[in-house]
Amino acid sequence: MVNYVSSSLTVVVPVHKMAGRLGLLMGWLSEIEQHRLSTKVVIVEDGMDYETLAQLEQVRKFPFVEILSGVFDSPGLARNYGLSLVRTEWVAFWDSDDTPNPTLIQKELDRVPIEKTVLIGAFQTLNTQANTKTSIHVPKNLNSVALNPGLWRFVFRKSRLGSIKFTLHRMGEDQVFLSALNLRGHECEFSDSLFYSYTLGNSSQLTQSGEAIKEIRATIFEFINVIRKQNGQVANYSLIMFFKILLTGLKVYAVKPLDVFVIVAKSFWTSPRLLMRLLTISLFVFRNSLYRRGI
Repeated sequence: MVNYVSSSLTVVVPVHKMAGRLGLLMGWLSEIEQHRLSTKVVIVEDGMDYETLAQLEQVRKFPFVEILSGVFDSPGLARNYGLSLVRTEWVAFWDSDDTPNPTLIQKELDRVPIEKTVLIGAFQTLNTQANTKTSIHVPKNLNSVALNPGLWRFVFRKSRLGSIKFTLHRMGEDQVFLSALNLRGHECEFSDSLFYSYTLGNSSQLTQSGEAIKEIRATIFEFINVIRKQNGQVANYSLIMFFKILLTGLKVYAVKPLDVFVIVAKSFWTSPRLLMRLLTISLFVFRNSLYRRGI
């Protein structure tokens, strides 16, 4: 049996009805084994799906993997369950149908200064249907990260998370989580190394689910609650993600234009300064959107 050093990183991976689609997961688990990385993986099967559980049996050959199972009907709640068992210094949240770079991430973790609590890397998007990939999104600061947040590009010191948990909603719950952390630039280490390749085109993804998309409206109100609790100390990156969620809600018809106006006005009318910041943020998002389209 291979001897592994004590894990410094735990990766929590929610899995829901992934029978027949565990190839990418097996690939990066094999990489962890091959390079003897100090990484533990907690897989949380959501739904008690017999076929998925049967195929996950092949994963048990990896001594650094723990498999849990339950009925959560929410990737956020499944992550919370896995997170409750994390005892390592660092924690990350990946998906089973994507391709992380665990070897490179481990090397970057070994170089993170002690005063940094979050490591954020670059990522790219792979579209399996169109057989295309985007350019690599390199983090420059928290505002640039907020334009393409991607929970999986983050690695957190477990102690930094405190009591913050994911919400039950299935769309945008990762961005609400990131906003609740209320990060500051000085505590983040930014890396231009490619940490993660995010896969599009899988019909089972929640972004393809009409029922999950409807939950964006509830996510918007979760976001508002988080912002209110921060008592005017909300970071700009949170407002950027909030505005992008509003735009997504409009795009998928989860909210109407008048709804957005009423929601924002009712929520923040007592804080004119916050309203002005949100207006400034909206211009920043639009400008970057036009830049990416070449307009």
